[in-house]
Amino acid sequence: MENRKLEIDELSYDGIKKQLKTFLKGQKRFKDFDFEGSNMNVLIELLAYNTYYNSLYDNFTLNEVFLDSASKRESVVSLAKMLSYVPKSYSCANAKVDVTMNFDSTSNDLLMQKGQTFTSMIDGKTFTFVTNEDNLVYRRPDGTFLFPNLKIYGGQLINQTFIVDPFSKFLISNKTADLSTLKVVVYSNSTETVGSTFTLSDNVTSATENSEVYFLKENETGFYEIEFGNGKIGKLLEYGNLVRIEYIASSTENPNGCASFTLSTSSNSTIANIKVRTRQKAIGWSEKETLEEIKFNAPRHHMTQNRGVNAFDFETLTKRYFSNCKSVIAWGGETNIPVAYNTVFVCVQPKTGTYLTADEKKVLVNEILKPKTFP
Repeated sequence: MENRKLEIDELSYDGIKKQLKTFLKGQKRFKDFDFEGSNMNVLIELLAYNTYYNSLYDNFTLNEVFLDSASKRESVVSLAKMLSYVPKSYSCANAKVDVTMNFDSTSNDLLMQKGQTFTSMIDGKTFTFVTNEDNLVYRRPDGTFLFPNLKIYGGQLINQTFIVDPFSKFLISNKTADLSTLKVVVYSNSTETVGSTFTLSDNVTSATENSEVYFLKENETGFYEIEFGNGKIGKLLEYGNLVRIEYIASSTENPNGCASFTLSTSSNSTIANIKVRTRQKAIGWSEKETLEEIKFNAPRHHMTQNRGVNAFDFETLTKRYFSNCKSVIAWGGETNIPVAYNTVFVCVQPKTGTYLTADEKKVLVNEILKPKTFP
């Protein structure tokens, strides 16, 4: 009796080849064939190879459909996007300094412009730090100028401009961009000098058709893109608008621990007797979120719905938004000793340093956790 059943329970190349031979030997038209002969053997090997190749391809493709098994970054990022998750960018190191100087001028005020550079060295490597805002101070009674508590960032200040057209893509051209320093300003046209500052939206339910907001995503090549509203969720940009973005591109190496800084000046500068005193050494640098970190963080971030209600939410929010966090644990006040109801305790082990500084605690509480605490 002719065998019309092809067994398909083998996945190895040799097993597939053996099952093909068994099937063909059971066919009347092939009963006298020599399946070990060179010509027939080549055809069977070709069929076995094609089957094996397709099974591998299908397996690899199917793996990329699920967050747990995906191995390509673009697949993981795409799956995380469905959970409203944008992978964390590089985070610049930041430090705080006091700068004192003399300035040969009759003016009683002195402006340090955004982008002023400082240099520092650690482990034989030189790093550049920049200011991220203008700083205006006035002459002191002793004739000097003091810029107190300046916050400087490890990296370079980058500016990009775009003209809006039907095919515009607003691509952040540097993969080391620190998205927490991103500023987006939209002008009605290229000649306008006053524009509207757009803010990052992390809650579409609060965005209206006139909300001046933008959205972020990581594309398939690993660069971040800015997206604007469609006129229903967020304001729709018009043809000819000019978009200017500004951000700091982080150093690719770790400058954490830099403690001595030098103000960069030109050779013909009238500034003299510059003294830079470090208030806080460089901390907070971290690399872009890895594939495994995205897999771990994306579903947990989705569970919190970007708001803090219970201890798990506060752990997730801290990991998500606080760059100097190596590990974190949170617990409710009802389990604390002594009991403190309506309270959540958050304990952070920093990546840099033994404990968080007072300024870092303020940033964590006032800028990250409190705004996202569910009332």
